[in-house]
Amino acid sequence: MVVSILETNSAQTAGLYMPLSRLHPRRELIDRVGADFCREHSVLQLWEQSGSVLVVTTHTRDQDMLRELRQRLGQPVTLRISGGGELRAGIAGFPDDEVTGAA
Repeated sequence: MVVSILETNSAQTAGLYMPLSRLHPRRELIDRVGADFCREHSVLQLWEQSGSVLVVTTHTRDQDMLRELRQRLGQPVTLRISGGGELRAGIAGFPDDEVTGAA
């Protein structure tokens, strides 16, 4: 029973994993939320699809962050999981909010 639950959970997590190495987040989505928010909460918006924004994060259960993210974007989000190192590398290319004037 326990093995079955672990296998199911592992399969679900694998299906939600999004490697970031070849993806390019859209700058306007980062600007809508703010690069500092992305760094602080380990979240990165990639693109819009089917009326929602595809978002990768290491914290899929952080409801406060998700609520604020939806509010800043003004639309629903679709979550995917990524590794912390990949997220930091993806966010590193965007300057701080103080420089851009975002958020």
